[in-house]
Amino acid sequence: MARKIRNPHDRFMKALLSDLEMARDYFTQFLPEPLKEIVNLSALSHSGTSFISGMKEGEFFADMVFECPLKSGKGKLYLSILVEHKSFKNKYVYIQLGRYLFGAYEQQLKAKNEPLTPVIPFLYYHGGEDWHPEDMRHFFPDYPAVLLDYIPEFKIIFRNVGDYTEEQLLQLGNAMLTSTLITQKYSHDPERLLTQVHNIFSTLESWIGRNLLEDLIVYFIELIEVKEEQFNIIVDKIPEIMKTAFISTADKLRQAGKKEGRKEGRQEGTQQTKKQAVQNMLREGLEVAFICKILEVSPEFVEQVRKEMEV
Repeated sequence: MARKIRNPHDRFMKALLSDLEMARDYFTQFLPEPLKEIVNLSALSHSGTSFISGMKEGEFFADMVFECPLKSGKGKLYLSILVEHKSFKNKYVYIQLGRYLFGAYEQQLKAKNEPLTPVIPFLYYHGGEDWHPEDMRHFFPDYPAVLLDYIPEFKIIFRNVGDYTEEQLLQLGNAMLTSTLITQKYSHDPERLLTQVHNIFSTLESWIGRNLLEDLIVYFIELIEVKEEQFNIIVDKIPEIMKTAFISTADKLRQAGKKEGRKEGRQEGTQQTKKQAVQNMLREGLEVAFICKILEVSPEFVEQVRKEMEV
């Protein structure tokens, strides 16, 4: 019943961290203590900028950049969250992060932002493998130590949700954040995720009617990819207070999937019709420019049809 989308993590993380209440609680839980002592998280705000340009597609889903003033009142920080959700270890992630950081400062220079604002990279991981990234110096194990002084070195904040036990996550003060982290902890293993239904949905009564609850339910359903005949079994595990919200959201998802399927079917039918028309006109010996004008297709499309006819 779930729609298979390319990456459900992308959409959900953007929705979650777009809520400033959630973002503040997120940083409260995950920022190192020395940073929490100097920043004013109550004044956290979305920066409205991005430093992701120049990165290869798929390296990180996006960056979510926040501005946070210092408690001293002198200056601010950019707190930039990047999410790595690949199921495998990304050995050279520090090189990607280095490019990201210098790109961020380059962007500030181009905008003539002086003095520069520090960018704190926050890498969040919820993939299936145990992973703790190695810094740049680990890439050169066979070289004399004297050379290591010339290797770029910088700190990142790295958090792997797999390092946290269920008990630790259940002790967090924000029910939605707890449910999110438990969901992501088992996001790579649908069968184990299903065993966490009660923990995920039992404390979310106060979130009924709020957008993030619907986002979480959609995310959960997309991860488990539940089949129609299994749906009632899942619903039986949902706490009674949450069943109406869960079923209602699941139904919206089902209807959206049907609508998308019909749309894709129409598009596929239109494409096939145009392909047939191009074939007919090519057999009649008509010029490519004329075919493109009449059928509103590109020369590349016509050429592709011609090649298929020659096979």
